[in-house]
Amino acid sequence: MRASPDQVPTDAELLAAVAEGDPEAFGALYDLHAPWLLVRLRQRTADPGLADQVAQETFLVVWRDAGRFRGRGEVGAWICGIAIRRLLDVQRGDAAQGRLAGLLGRRRIPDAASAEEQALATLEQRDVIRALNRLATDGDADVVN
Repeated sequence: MRASPDQVPTDAELLAAVAEGDPEAFGALYDLHAPWLLVRLRQRTADPGLADQVAQETFLVVWRDAGRFRGRGEVGAWICGIAIRRLLDVQRGDAAQGRLAGLLGRRRIPDAASAEEQALATLEQRDVIRALNRLATDGDADVVN
């Protein structure tokens, strides 16, 4: 986006240029909004790394979806909305994973049969084979080998 030296483009103009694939406009928009967005995100999470990650993902969405901005409201509010929804999605996902891990930790989920279970299964199989052999109509033929 090329503006005259004395004219500063508005956020809406920058975003429109981003929608057309202008990397300079994207850089300018990032420089204007990333600092305050990081402050807002860090106020909502104790994990500064998560705040940084969400901010980066937010600006990826801005780059990809700039053409979806309808011009209703402020560009900064639109960007903030993207960031907050993304942060909540990540936090919900982390919370769900924590709940699942807690449930799995309370419940024994066998990875494989224990030695006792394997021995019992073998004994049961032998009993079934013997019973089937007794039921065989031909007394000399084995039903199951």
